[in-house]
Amino acid sequence: MDLLACHEEVACASSPCASSGASFEFTTVAADDTADILDTLYRRESGSRSRPAADYLVRTQLHGMTSSWRAQVVDWMMSVAHTVEFEVTTVALAIHYLDMYLSVVSVRQTDLELIALVCLMTASKFNDTDGLTVAEVSHMIDDKYSAASVLAVERSLLLKLQWRLHAALPHHFIECFVAQLPQPDVAADVMSRCATMLAAVVRDITSLDFAPSEIAYTVLTLAMHELHVGASLPTYQGDSPRLVECEEVVEAIVGPSLKGGNDGTVSKRSKRASSPSNVEDFIDDNVDAPPRQRQRLGSV
Repeated sequence: MDLLACHEEVACASSPCASSGASFEFTTVAADDTADILDTLYRRESGSRSRPAADYLVRTQLHGMTSSWRAQVVDWMMSVAHTVEFEVTTVALAIHYLDMYLSVVSVRQTDLELIALVCLMTASKFNDTDGLTVAEVSHMIDDKYSAASVLAVERSLLLKLQWRLHAALPHHFIECFVAQLPQPDVAADVMSRCATMLAAVVRDITSLDFAPSEIAYTVLTLAMHELHVGASLPTYQGDSPRLVECEEVVEAIVGPSLKGGNDGTVSKRSKRASSPSNVEDFIDDNVDAPPRQRQRLGSV
């Protein structure tokens, strides 16, 4: 059976991790809860082993991994997550698990697909209401990998993570920051813009140089400026001088996509994300097709 077969109890009962919104939408956080949640998130991100190594391509990866490998696998993970209707925080958590794993284990390009799938499976079982099973992962890729292989990678992932499955993500900070805005009528637009920008930011490995709160606050600032929201920004409790450098990096990442149109939206990629090992049979060719419901399978 699956090693991680149930949800771990969330440390903070009102944590934004426990979201139940629709796929690729943020969770709405009650304004009265934000102070306690933010305090938990700031403490969590400051942990000595809470973040991946920003330089793991040089320090850890010995099999030729490049930033383009990571960008491709992140795109593919987002495509898979959209197809099976995962929440936005689930795929963000899966990407975090991937980076944490790659910070300590050197991998070959041919292994990335399986590792990425296991990260999605683990994140979905921890964070989503309908997590993937080992049987489903094998079925999704036409049994390219055996259940034993999936379980072996899951075991390796959990050991490397030391079973620390909680993470402070930029998305969690965004939810709290937006809840603190004095203009609740603009929250939906700000959230939507932040989600689009974060999707571009997390696929760029340079984002790992900054804490999740720094990424979140910078993205929120840029989104509000772009949408001409006049409300004052929430107070940032982290290392404020770092925000200047973070803003330069985030603007460099999202700038080219912002110039693609005058409506403030990132243009769609002309081609769907291919799998890390060029196995593309799971994702539909029609990028505009709505997410499909997966058929439930029994656990292995």
